[in-house]
Amino acid sequence: MISLGCSLSLIWNIFRGRSGNHTIYQRTLMGCAISTLVLSILSLWGVAAFPESSSVMGAMGTISTCSAQGFLYQWVIFIPPLYYMTLSLLSFWVLFFRLVHQNNNSRKKRQ
Repeated sequence: MISLGCSLSLIWNIFRGRSGNHTIYQRTLMGCAISTLVLSILSLWGVAAFPESSSVMGAMGTISTCSAQGFLYQWVIFIPPLYYMTLSLLSFWVLFFRLVHQNNNSRKKRQ
């Protein structure tokens, strides 16, 4: 429930932002929030998607609902690490090229 609320809050704040153009950071964070939102919904649904014929208590679904939930879970669980890797690469990229740009400017001033 907490992750569901935090994801919705984050999505709401990004959409509500005053600037019409969103940064790469905000877009990446939005993707991570959406995947966390889907994962929260899947966790709330829980064992209800399991087939009724299984011996799991609370199972109300079919093989199709179980397969769909399993597919979504495997898809969504892989997305946040990719987004965090993207944020790390973006941060590295910005810092590296800012430092390279500053070093090139300082060399030009010396000459």
